[in-house]
Amino acid sequence: MICIEPTGRANAWPVYDAKDLFEPLGNVLGEPITEIWKRYRFKRNHVAKYLGASIYTTQRGGGYA
Repeated sequence: MICIEPTGRANAWPVYDAKDLFEPLGNVLGEPITEIWKRYRFKRNHVAKYLGASIYTTQRGGGYA
């Protein structure tokens, strides 16, 4: 996801290869969100999440012992 702080700073989160799990993207108070979106390297996952396409489930067979 993209987290936006009260200061306008935008960060990608969670970024598992980053030390603090945040990846700086820019500041929404100083530039258009479209420019920040261009830097966001997780676009595909982000869109899939909000379309409900990021988690797949299957029906369980049988019962529990």
